[in-house]
Parts: sequence; C-alpha cells; structure tokens
Amino acid sequence: MTKKFLKEKKKAKEFTSTESERLMNFLNKRTDLPIIAHPVSFDKDKVLRPAFNRVGSEKIFPSKERWTCSMNLAEDKLQNELQNGTMTRSIDDLLHHFGFETRGEEIHDALNDCRCTATI
Repeated sequence: MTKKFLKEKKKAKEFTSTESERLMNFLNKRTDLPIIAHPVSFDKDKVLRPAFNRVGSEKIFPSKERWTCSMNLAEDKLQNELQNGTMTRSIDDLLHHFGFETRGEEIHDALNDCRCTATI
C-alpha cells in the first residue's frame, strides 16, 4: 500500500446513523454469532466502535469474547511459513495458501474483504 492509497482511504465514507443502527441491532440480536475480522484490531476500533458511538451505543458494544481474528488463526496454523518468510499474514497470502482466488484489484474493498475473510 502506498501513502497515497492510505491517504485516500482516510476519506472513505463513514457509516451513516441509519447504517450504524442497523449494524448495532443485528450484532446485538444475533449474539450467538462470532465476529470474525482480519485484523480484529482495525475492524473493531476503526470501523465498528465508531459506528456504535455514532448512535450512542458504546455501552452495548459486542463483548471481546465474540471477536475472532483470522490473522491470529493464520499465525496458529501457519507458523512455519510465517517464520521462514514464505508468506505474510495478508488476506491475499492466506487465500493463495488455501487455494482460493486472491482479491486482485479489489484490495481493501470492505464487502470483498468480508467475503475473503469468510472464505479463509
């Protein structure tokens, strides 16, 4: 990723209040579902927490027990490859390792990243 790419991403549209409310309602209605992210630290703190804050619902933010980081799962399963440098923790490297098509030009597209994380 280049500095230009990251700078442009800072301008990305935030969730509207309506979108935030729908997301909050879904996550709190379906507490039986885990929340899987790649990496959790970004999705939780930079995406979901601000969405919940936007509708004043930080107090009902999903508990830490619901979160699973696919990056950490990769580290557990692929220690040798990661340690010897034959792959990184990126979504594309994981997709490639497990025989799935990589993201191509759709890198860091939220919906595509969700699909890819689910695939992994």
